[in-house]
Amino acid sequence: MTKAEDVLRPPINSEVYHHVLNEDGASGPCRGSTASDKVDNRSKGGLTQAMCEAECDGDANCVGYSYAAGSEGGFCLLYGPGQDGNCADFAADILDHCGSCSVDGKIDKNTCGSCSIPDGTPVFAGASSYADNEGLCKLQQGQWTKGTWTEGTWNEPANGWVGGSHLTTHVHFVTAVDGYDCYDKDRSDHMPMCEGTTDANSSCQTRFAQEIDGKELKDLTEGDCTAGGSGCTFIPAPVPPASIFFVHSPIKTTPGWNEWNVPIGDSLNPAVPIALGACRSEGTMIAPPTQKDCKNEECRGSNGEFVGTQEGCKQACLDDPSGTCVSYSHADGQWCVLHGPHAHVFGTHTNTFDGEVWQDTWNLRDRALKFCLNNVENNPPGCEQCDSAKPNPKYMCQTLKTDFTRWQAFGPSQGSPTQLSFVVSITGGTEGLDMELLRRRVADLAFWKESMTSVTTSSDEDGTKLNFMLEGLDTSFSEGMMRLMNGQFDETNIDTLMSDVLPDDVTATGSNTKVMNASTSGACMQTLAGATILALINTLITMF
Repeated sequence: MTKAEDVLRPPINSEVYHHVLNEDGASGPCRGSTASDKVDNRSKGGLTQAMCEAECDGDANCVGYSYAAGSEGGFCLLYGPGQDGNCADFAADILDHCGSCSVDGKIDKNTCGSCSIPDGTPVFAGASSYADNEGLCKLQQGQWTKGTWTEGTWNEPANGWVGGSHLTTHVHFVTAVDGYDCYDKDRSDHMPMCEGTTDANSSCQTRFAQEIDGKELKDLTEGDCTAGGSGCTFIPAPVPPASIFFVHSPIKTTPGWNEWNVPIGDSLNPAVPIALGACRSEGTMIAPPTQKDCKNEECRGSNGEFVGTQEGCKQACLDDPSGTCVSYSHADGQWCVLHGPHAHVFGTHTNTFDGEVWQDTWNLRDRALKFCLNNVENNPPGCEQCDSAKPNPKYMCQTLKTDFTRWQAFGPSQGSPTQLSFVVSITGGTEGLDMELLRRRVADLAFWKESMTSVTTSSDEDGTKLNFMLEGLDTSFSEGMMRLMNGQFDETNIDTLMSDVLPDDVTATGSNTKVMNASTSGACMQTLAGATILALINTLITMF
């Protein structure tokens, strides 16, 4: 990606903020001690860099910030202790610790349970770096028994900021992502420290810092600190939390979906050996794509399942009003992220299940990078493939198939045949039209079979119409196909989708989509055919 918004941006006040870069000279969202060590934060879109930096200036607990000019109208993240909010009724620093578990020793909502691993099972390499949750248990062929988690009351940040809860509270590192920059405000909070007053009644920290003769500050030891006297207390440099990785629960791949994405190419991170993560595009420096997201029990799919479950998140992708959801990213009991070129257009999902009707509001994030639909080339223009994952075993990414088998994702046949009428208005007449090419294009756009797609032409006072009929559909997915066609033609210039299959002097100007009951349509066609035959017989009788 070589867009203007991807150019490195210096801090506004370079005397206060240090521009954090990696060894390759790239920046990105701030991290703690490693590229995978996320920092406690709050975030908000629609801000300039000056507004973002000023917000950090005015917050004593803000230790740094990240900014992305090309994301969400200017995306700002502030880092530091307590940025994510606070727990009202438990002594907890992060959201997932705000509550209590029925299993002794389990203080995290996502590890509330116990695992029984059969004797003789090989220990998973690096298991100590992962949280003791259901995903890790199943990875080791164990039996997971879920505990009972009692939720506490978590107070989110005020004024429209969204909290991101993490144990680390200092900034020292970045994970390289195009379009993002990291600025460190407190450049010593990742170093060892020495608190208190020396025997000579001076600052332990000042004396400690003077002990670097032949050393670096990061290498100073407890002995270098306590040499100042009994009033000096050594504070070691912060390290990443022992269990910074959660493993996603076993992934279910059902009809219509591909196997989950794994990190490839520039998405690979040797420090994260489990090949899982949120959806990304290889070759884009794991830049985040256009998306919308909702957390756990704040939204549901039309199957009634919360989006914090894989089944609920997967269904929400199919429910997307734009019809153009390409894939979803999911973290157990947490975020559901829907990806697609036009997914950000609709912030409200209206669903019905078991007699209940409700509306859910999703967070919209319009970004420069948009995933391709992969039905025709470069749709929408400038899109990128959803073919990789940002390494994080807490998340999984799954894409819809890109042929007619994708419609199996909408569930088994409901036994009610339907067809889709798709009408395209054109100017310039019918001369030179390649009907086979047109038929193939619309079948491709709908991920449907050419053999079940037909096209005819008609004319009226408004001009010429291309009348496509996609047959052999089922009630289970015909509405989804209609949303897909409308989403593409509403949000992408119609001529862009049709120009290369129309003569140079013919232009597509509009479209109309309608689901029809196949039996009713067939009855109408039979009635029309019967009336035509009867008229012909009457004519023949009159003639002879």
